[in-house]
Amino acid sequence: MKGSPLDQVLVVEGDVAMREHLIQLLESNGYRAIGACSIAETLAHPDLELFKAILLDWKLPDGTADQLLTRISSRAPEVASVVVTGEADLHTSIAALRHVATDYLVKPINPNCLQASLARIEFSRECRSRWFKCEHLASISQAVTSVAHESRNALQCIQAQVDLMELDLADDVER
Repeated sequence: MKGSPLDQVLVVEGDVAMREHLIQLLESNGYRAIGACSIAETLAHPDLELFKAILLDWKLPDGTADQLLTRISSRAPEVASVVVTGEADLHTSIAALRHVATDYLVKPINPNCLQASLARIEFSRECRSRWFKCEHLASISQAVTSVAHESRNALQCIQAQVDLMELDLADDVER
């Protein structure tokens, strides 16, 4: 799980041992990981939008992840959120996905599942970046097509004037 593409990950986990375990797991794979223990501490972070991903437990000391996910998505919409929980059920998984969680992992965390989740996040980010580049190139192409069309219209007018002049001057070779 090479970490350089995702760079910095925030781990929001109320249990100190689990938070440290996740941070060590991420750092051993090249990520820079920072921990937070609550919703309040997460929201107090001044640069939330700089994280590439946030791993958060569903149950936190001051609330649940669904309360935090909404606030994260409005404050830092580009940040991918991965819900990590030990009490997985259909209700929480649906709620997490409704609140735009990118993924949903069950504790104990399988390092391969975490790796796959982070790889999907990076792949999605790369696809979005390529899509924006394609959109930009398509806009440039439309602009060039429009300029070419307008230039061709002007050149056709000039050509028509030259043709008329040739007809007018057909009898006068010197002119």
